[in-house]
Amino acid sequence: MNGLFIRFSTWFSCRGAKPKISPITAGLSVDEIGSESPIRTKSEDRLRRADFASRIATVLSELSLREGRVFAIRGGWGFGKSSL
Repeated sequence: MNGLFIRFSTWFSCRGAKPKISPITAGLSVDEIGSESPIRTKSEDRLRRADFASRIATVLSELSLREGRVFAIRGGWGFGKSSL
């Protein structure tokens, strides 16, 4: 029972803790933490996905507009989904 009390009191004290300082409020520039905006040119494509994106665009442009389609790009934060 004592262990449960310790875990509960630890949890309860953490509830009121202040959030960690974000990189922006810490004075770091956007270049240092990354940006959520998509790239605009092939020269910015550090992940070398331009050819893949071109193939996807070709396939999607050839689909019939009368038929419904679902297309998803899945991946974690920073994997380049917006740019792709």
